Amino acid sequence: ITVSIVLLYCLRCLNIVNFPKLSLSVAEKVMPLPLVFFGNLLFGLGSTQAVSLPMFTVLRRFSIWLTMMGEQIFLNDKPNVKVQCSVYLMLLGAGIAASDDIAFNFHGYGLLLLNNICTACNGIVMKRKLSSKEFNHNGLLFYNSLFILFPAITLAYMTDDFDKLRSFDKYFDTGFMFAFFFSSIMGFILNYSTLLCTNYNSPLTTTVVGALKNMAVTYVGMFVGGDYIYSTVNFIGLNVSVFGSIVYSWVTFTRKVIPSPSIRKGSIV
Repeated sequence: ITVSIVLLYCLRCLNIVNFPKLSLSVAEKVMPLPLVFFGNLLFGLGSTQAVSLPMFTVLRRFSIWLTMMGEQIFLNDKPNVKVQCSVYLMLLGAGIAASDDIAFNFHGYGLLLLNNICTACNGIVMKRKLSSKEFNHNGLLFYNSLFILFPAITLAYMTDDFDKLRSFDKYFDTGFMFAFFFSSIMGFILNYSTLLCTNYNSPLTTTVVGALKNMAVTYVGMFVGGDYIYSTVNFIGLNVSVFGSIVYSWVTFTRKVIPSPSIRKGSIV
């Protein structure tokens, strides 16, 4: 968050990027994106701690269905039958996996449900803000990060996070500095690429790609972490859900682009 604010502000000062200055009008226009983004971040971290990595990545696919429903209701964008079938295939796999999750955690599943709702809302609101042309992706990312900075600091103060910061003794450790620097940069790149993907594609595609990138986490998490309990039904469900993600990507990125009427007529200016 801090990297996004500092970097984009410096780029604006150098006239490399452009977005409006802070004002009450800007704050009103950017809302409620920071709220759902902060909720997505908060519930995501909480559910990651409470649910095994393979189950987390699979159950996150329910956010895809919520996003698809949100697109139809708020953006009037109804996906074709192939896309819908691939989404329901992901849900089927997630349902099969959840039905035999031996390490079931009610609290973790509740946080995960809230995380999925916030993810869908975040994508829909982000697309509407970008489509309205009130903000470009630079301005939206800057003010989204700026307006959640204070709530994030407040939450850290209310918990024991500040005590952990004071007691941490490896700030000048080379390994920590290297990991912290690049994780901060990659966090900015992730948020920036998410905005671009949503702008040029759709919230649904962004959500599916986000789930698909965690495919390796699904399988590696079975061996790393020690919180995954294997069962045949659960493993089958995981694979069905992953296969649905692959089918969606194939259907979405191999579909033919219909040229505009002017191009079909061969008109050249």
